[in-house]
Amino acid sequence: MEIDYVKLTADEIARDPLFKKWILQPSPGVNHFWQSFLQLHPTQKQKVQQARELLMLVYGFSSTQLDPLRKEAIHRQLIARIDQSRKRKIRTKILFSILAVS
Repeated sequence: MEIDYVKLTADEIARDPLFKKWILQPSPGVNHFWQSFLQLHPTQKQKVQQARELLMLVYGFSSTQLDPLRKEAIHRQLIARIDQSRKRKIRTKILFSILAVS
């Protein structure tokens, strides 16, 4: 039987094994499930955030720690910056090569 997370309270969501895995031991599949859920049900975002905070309190994590979605966003930003830096270095090398030939 599939769980209807929309009908659950924040406390019930915090006790759900799939939710616990997302918060405590995230994986690409679990991240995808919860990201899709939040996209389909944007009104549930606050309840999911409350469930996350409850779980973090129970397991003794600081609320200042990054959640999986934030970690992914930071990772994407870092990769983009690295790619930009590499492209800049390649352009610089090409420019110097052209200038050296001239």
